Amino acid sequence: MNKRVTEIVRNRRKIYESERCVFVSEAGTQIQYTIRKILVALLNKLGIKRATIHSIRHTFVSILVMAGVDLPTVQKLMGHS
Repeated sequence: MNKRVTEIVRNRRKIYESERCVFVSEAGTQIQYTIRKILVALLNKLGIKRATIHSIRHTFVSILVMAGVDLPTVQKLMGHS
C-alpha cells in the first residue's frame, strides 16, 4: 500500500474503531461478501480453475514488467524489500 492508502485505512479504523473491520457497509456493519468469495465466484463463472488471490498478484507483476516498468518500482509496488 502506498502512503495515501495507508492513511485512508488508518482514518477508517478511527471512525469505526468499535468494528473489527476496516471496510464496512454503508450501515457501518461488517460486509458479508469477502473479496475471496467474490473472486472464487468470478473465476468459476469464467471457468478458471486453481487460481487464487495470489495468482492475481503474480499477474499484476507480470503486466507491470511487460509494460516496461523498472524492477525497483515493481519491487516497491509489491512491498518487497
